[in-house]
Amino acid sequence: MEKPDATIRMRLPLPMGKALFAGVLLFIGYVACLILCFEYQDQLEGLIGINLKQISIIPIMIVLLIPWIIIAAWLIRKFAHYGILSLFNAHLTITSIENKKVIKSYPATAIAFIKIQHLTFRFTFKEGSGFNSINMSVAKHFENQLIGFNPVFHAFIQRNEVPIQEGVVL
Repeated sequence: MEKPDATIRMRLPLPMGKALFAGVLLFIGYVACLILCFEYQDQLEGLIGINLKQISIIPIMIVLLIPWIIIAAWLIRKFAHYGILSLFNAHLTITSIENKKVIKSYPATAIAFIKIQHLTFRFTFKEGSGFNSINMSVAKHFENQLIGFNPVFHAFIQRNEVPIQEGVVL
């Protein structure tokens, strides 16, 4: 088996269907909380001692949004899977950490362009690839791994003549 030139740990993209479903459920939960808050504002006044009728709706919406943001962040961390991005001479692979199975393998010619921003990369692939693009960022404690990965990554880009595009990685 061919040994990769460099490897780095990355968070795999969440499946779009699951992400949209979770987002819709979180939004419905937030709206339901708002409705229940205004429906039962007299009982809430007795419970917490604050008259919601005298407060603007904006602060109430912000206060009710905070727990839903915390829940969303927790869900992202819980359901995120990690993989290994391996660079070879003329191709790259993404391997699952859990079972060491190759998830995707791309020839270097399938990469349309790469955006590079400090600690973040975005690979955009040509039509017909499994993932249209991959946003790859490095976690806080993996900067040392990035230091070893960066020179090999730049050599991979130059060797395979992959275009680098200007812009911000979102």
